[in-house]
Amino acid sequence: MIFTSIGLGRYGNTKAILQNVKLRSRGKTLLKPNLVAGGAAATHPEALRAVLDSLDVDIIAEGSAVDTKELYSSLGYKKIARDYGVELIDLNEGDKWEKIEFLDINKKPKKVRVSNYASCDVISLTLPKTHDHAIVTLTLKNMLGFVHPEDRSLVHGYASSFGKVMRIKPLRKIASGFSRFKILRRLYSSTEVEEEKYVKGAKVIHKNIAALAKYVKPKLGVIDGYTGMEGNGPIGGDTFVWNIAIAGEPLECDVYCAHLMGFDPKEIGYLRYLNAPRL
Repeated sequence: MIFTSIGLGRYGNTKAILQNVKLRSRGKTLLKPNLVAGGAAATHPEALRAVLDSLDVDIIAEGSAVDTKELYSSLGYKKIARDYGVELIDLNEGDKWEKIEFLDINKKPKKVRVSNYASCDVISLTLPKTHDHAIVTLTLKNMLGFVHPEDRSLVHGYASSFGKVMRIKPLRKIASGFSRFKILRRLYSSTEVEEEKYVKGAKVIHKNIAALAKYVKPKLGVIDGYTGMEGNGPIGGDTFVWNIAIAGEPLECDVYCAHLMGFDPKEIGYLRYLNAPRL
């Protein structure tokens, strides 16, 4: 079942769609925002508050492409976690990992590490964004933050230049002001790689996202669509005001939201791999 709210603002829409949601937790409930970088690419703190006001959450956790703790501070997440008595975790600094398989650009299996926090009951809270390689990034693509930072770029089937640069801790901190650094946006963008890698990567990224989503299995998807990103997403695109929110089973949320964004869900590979008949 999918719940949708329109026209009530960011907090109001998110709160409204969660009124009838009941989570039956087996253990700890983890709220996973999308903080691949700061600014318009990040889950807004007001959406975070709306979820915390509606559901019982034990942990907020993210593994950013830059410095997670810096973003927690600059976006006000640290204060929110204190206000609600919720544990705040940087997934990039974890010490317990499980292994799953991604495919490289030659379609050969490659082991990648996934945080043990993925075993929690996961709520995926994100905003709707276009993606230069995966077409859209919504609640399921958001699970990539659980992958070890040194392995994360392998979702594309190869180790990216951005991933290598971001292994240097001081640069991760500087890069938290991501939108101000054009060179970092270029390194992040998959259009900056050789054409052969881009084409091969486009063929495997959808299988890798599907493999990750099957492993993590988020319990609830929440899309704060008060604003979204179009064009050169997921980092350097243009912000648009939409004033909508969607919640429910994550795959259904992503299929529905992709349709509302103007895409044919049947043409988004990872949605097909996860359950083509439901499209």
